Amino acid sequence: MIEISSGKRFLIHRLKSCLKENLDDRQTDENSTMPKNKNENEIFNYLLNNKDKPQAIHLSFDDFYNYGIETKINETNAFDLCKKSAEKGHIDSMYMLGKYYYYGIRTGKNEIKAFKLYEKAAKKGHIYSIYQLGKCYYYGIGTEKDEIKAFKSYKETAEKGHVEAMYNLGICYEHGVGTEEDKIEAAKLYGKYEDKFLFD
Repeated sequence: MIEISSGKRFLIHRLKSCLKENLDDRQTDENSTMPKNKNENEIFNYLLNNKDKPQAIHLSFDDFYNYGIETKINETNAFDLCKKSAEKGHIDSMYMLGKYYYYGIRTGKNEIKAFKLYEKAAKKGHIYSIYQLGKCYYYGIGTEKDEIKAFKSYKETAEKGHVEAMYNLGICYEHGVGTEEDKIEAAKLYGKYEDKFLFD
C-alpha cells in the first residue's frame, strides 16, 4: 500500500499534469478558472466545481477520495466517480473500475464485469488492461480459459516493456503454454525480467 505522504506527492504531480494537459480548450479559453498556483487544496476545489469537465478530471478527483487528501476518505465517491468516468470513455478509469470488480474493492467482486472492462480498454491499446486480459485468459477469470490468447496478451505487453508480462511470457515458453516450448526464450525473458525488476 502506498503511504499517504509519498502517494500525495505523486498525486499532486499527476494532477498538475492532468490540469495542464487535459482540460477542454485549456490553452485558448480566456475565461478558464484553472488555478494558476496549484496546490492540493486549489486543485480539489477546482475539481469539485468542475465535476462534469473532461474525463481525465474524474480519475484525478477519484484519487482525492482514495487518499483522503483535502477531504475525508470516501470509498463510495471514489467508486462512483471512477464508474462515471469509465462510462464516459476514459480508458484509465475503465482499467481501474475493472480492478475494483476483479478484486471486489469498493463493490462486490464481479469477474465478468472486470473482464469486459479490461477488454474494452485493451481494444483502445491500454497496456495494463491487455496484460490483465492475459491473466484472465490464463486462469479462466471472467471468461473461458484460453492459453493461446493468454500467450498473445503477455507477448504484446512484454514487447512493450511490461515487466510482469515478461515473467509470465517466460513461463509460457518454459512450459509450452499457448505456444511451443522454448526454454532458451524463457531464459532470455527471465533475464530481462530480473534486470528490470532489480535495476529499474
